[in-house]
Amino acid sequence: MILVFLGAPGCGKGTIAKIFEEKLNFCHISTGDLIRNAISSNKELGEMLKQIISNGNLVSDEIVLKLLNEKLKDCSSNLILDGFPRNLLQAQKLDEMIKIDKVVYIDTPYDIIKERLVGRRTCENCGKVYNLDIYNSNTCSCGGKLVQREDDTPHIIEKRFKVYEKETMPLVQYYQNQGKLLKVESNSSSNDTFKNILNMLEVK
Repeated sequence: MILVFLGAPGCGKGTIAKIFEEKLNFCHISTGDLIRNAISSNKELGEMLKQIISNGNLVSDEIVLKLLNEKLKDCSSNLILDGFPRNLLQAQKLDEMIKIDKVVYIDTPYDIIKERLVGRRTCENCGKVYNLDIYNSNTCSCGGKLVQREDDTPHIIEKRFKVYEKETMPLVQYYQNQGKLLKVESNSSSNDTFKNILNMLEVK
């Protein structure tokens, strides 16, 4: 089964995708992770990507498609695409690359998302994500330092929401027209949302 997780930045799609990965052995491809890996491993490309992201803008379709195409060589079934596609052109290109079974639209109120993002911290060492409302420490369980991402500040978050509304929200109608869209409201825990998605997909 090949799935796309669609939703605003901070809606929890990455966390839920990791639950699918851990419990059902899905291959989880996060374009955010692909981009961050490129930033850390490619000096010239990395500097350009870092500047784009820190300003709250989206990375170009050409770069994202290239990174994704390389990663798809490692995953062919039971796959979740998290954070891709982000616009109609990417969705059309993806349809040429791979057959999507279902698109899960994770609908979360913006005020909840903003609160999550402002309180989000990431480990510099292992990449594990925490929220200050739940985890009151500056140190990860692995001993690494917890830092705030440059794009998790209130000003950049507002800009990311505007970009999302303009670029990504049209995909809801795009996949609805294809009969592939499943909408799940995510106001509770990630585990509850995971169970709701399983029921919608009729996965046992």
